[in-house]
Amino acid sequence: MSVTAFHELAAAFCIAAQVALPPLAPNNEGVAAFTAQLGEVEVCVSHDMLNHPEHAFVLVMFGPVPEHQQARTWQELLNANLLMLGEGAPAFSLNPLDGQVILQYVYPLAQASGEGLLAGLQTAVAAAMQWRQTFSLT
Repeated sequence: MSVTAFHELAAAFCIAAQVALPPLAPNNEGVAAFTAQLGEVEVCVSHDMLNHPEHAFVLVMFGPVPEHQQARTWQELLNANLLMLGEGAPAFSLNPLDGQVILQYVYPLAQASGEGLLAGLQTAVAAAMQWRQTFSLT
């Protein structure tokens, strides 16, 4: 059921976002994912059907932190993580492969809808675009 729910979520999201539905074949570890470009921001939604069958995982690529703003920016993002503390709360992280700031959160498939996923992502994308201008969340 959860695999079907993820495929239905992906299809509904792509219709709502007016983007093409990519292939959703799982990798060798059982994880299926799709990426989309919303404006200038890349987002990724994945589903680990073996370990977390009831949830999708959402990543929003905020972008790299300028070298001269590293300390202040990471302090602010860590403070934000503490303030957002709670079950299912989003969190900021660092992609160790390319140095990008990522906003990540869990999206329960039981309550999922393509329109709901898109609405949440549009809010996150707006925050990412603002962050790219100021490297600040405020």
